[in-house]
Amino acid sequence: MTRKKRIILLATLAILFLVTAPLVIFYSLGWRFDWDTKQFTQTGIFSFKVYPKGAEVYIDGEFKKKTDFFFGSALIENLTPKKYGVEIRKQGFHTWQKTLEIGKKNATEAKDIILIPKNPTFTTISRKIEEIFPGPNGKRIIFRELKNTESSESGIPSTDWSLKLFDLDQNIKSHLIDSNRFTLGENKQEVSLKDLEFSDDSERILVSLEKDGDKVDHYILEINDAPPVLVYLDFLEEEIRQIDFHPEENQKIFVLSSETNEKNQETITFQEINYINQDISTPISEDIIAFGSNNKYIYYLNKEGFIFENSLSFDKEDRLNSNPFEIKEDTNYQLSISDSSILLKENNTLYFFDRKESSFRKISDSIKDFEFASKENKIMYFTNNEIWISFLNSENEQTFITRFSGEINDVFWFTDQYLVFNIGDTIKIAETDNRDKINIVDFTEFEDPTIYWNTLNRRLYVLSQKNLHTSKEIAPQQK
Repeated sequence: MTRKKRIILLATLAILFLVTAPLVIFYSLGWRFDWDTKQFTQTGIFSFKVYPKGAEVYIDGEFKKKTDFFFGSALIENLTPKKYGVEIRKQGFHTWQKTLEIGKKNATEAKDIILIPKNPTFTTISRKIEEIFPGPNGKRIIFRELKNTESSESGIPSTDWSLKLFDLDQNIKSHLIDSNRFTLGENKQEVSLKDLEFSDDSERILVSLEKDGDKVDHYILEINDAPPVLVYLDFLEEEIRQIDFHPEENQKIFVLSSETNEKNQETITFQEINYINQDISTPISEDIIAFGSNNKYIYYLNKEGFIFENSLSFDKEDRLNSNPFEIKEDTNYQLSISDSSILLKENNTLYFFDRKESSFRKISDSIKDFEFASKENKIMYFTNNEIWISFLNSENEQTFITRFSGEINDVFWFTDQYLVFNIGDTIKIAETDNRDKINIVDFTEFEDPTIYWNTLNRRLYVLSQKNLHTSKEIAPQQK
């Protein structure tokens, strides 16, 4: 090659380098030519995490990639800023669809996507069940079963029932107690179960019974003992308004009771009681109308509208609000406490106590029920026809999830980003991500179901026509 040709080649290469190097750098920094806007722009990224793994990601109808085997994640890069139609698909599962927007140099995330299986299979685990009462530890359920016997005198079917304990880990049902144990030593009475509540450790239950249709008696059943130990709280002579287990001391309960004198004046007493030796403390207060506790503190609201926080040993009382909450006569008040939040329910109206403002803030005035999320500081609440998410902070942030013409029955957190609920015979699962449309799928149908979602084993339990059914694991494990 001659010297002249070498100079021309070197010059050509130099020019190519000077031209292409900026383009390469320009490209590596995420700049692309947007044919829609006819100008250069910086790109963005989609980041997905999907359960189950191996799902297919489609952008504007075009297949991009599968989520990886280890984490179920997928990264879609070099997307020009605009709105995209996203679909996540997997055979045998409902498709997740949403329109999401990409911004310049931004990553748009959807990291809590759950694909709901189509045509789920259920296994029948028990029959002839009247009611179910799930334990808070997610490992136990108590059944109320009607005994199929006839009275020897009249031949009329008996109304006797029994309580059974079902161990979810071992799939074993064991007998706890028959209803006639609650009337031992008395004249035969018709006994109906009014309420049943577990202690936080799921080792004891509080059983409230109606006898002969009016009188309410309370019992504690220690279900860890064999046979279970039954304690009749008959030494509590006043009318019981509320009973809760002590969070730390197994033999103690908190009791709110009332007594009306001859002048029709009501005295309300709040006490701590050792129910084994019947040791009743002097009244902690005589003007409390509601209380609640967590594993650190006990909270109580008095007749004047002030709320107090105290240690579980009642030696460090602090009043939390400077201005009283308006208390109404002939109104039911309930306090619900999470690790960091205080909620007050006044009949069907729900309030959140804002510690920064030292006052109660209304969440909704038509609450049917609510549930705290397991980790985030938020609640799900629902009315007859609507479901909402409320973030328990000073910003009063709320997210509307959905509205139905039919009545909503049971609603549970499926995960901290999904809900499971039923309307009539249809059981539905909905996400709470309100960007674009909210994905809601019809999961399954049962006749007149009562549902219970177990976050520990990620299974749905459905009581229908006195048969209890369970699904397979249908959600990722919460971390």
